[in-house]
Amino acid sequence: MTLTLTLVLTLALLLALTLALALSLALALSLALPLSLSLTLTLPLALSLSLTLALSLTLTLALALSLALPLSLALALTLALALSLAFALVF
Repeated sequence: MTLTLTLVLTLALLLALTLALALSLALALSLALPLSLSLTLTLPLALSLSLTLALSLTLTLALALSLALPLSLALALTLALALSLAFALVF
């Protein structure tokens, strides 16, 4: 179980980094900003939001495995927590 959670956490962090870079690139293209400026401005915000979502997916899996909950219930509980954390980070 520890190996599974480690693997899921590693994949979630890779997903978070990919999402952060994709958000920065999308902003750079939409605002016609140089990529270096866009990365400087948006990478910290995009990284914090995507890390929050990645950690919520990891918590979802851990909650579902430890409490033997249906995955849909675990997703509903932890995504609500993740969204509240994401809004707290932004505002």
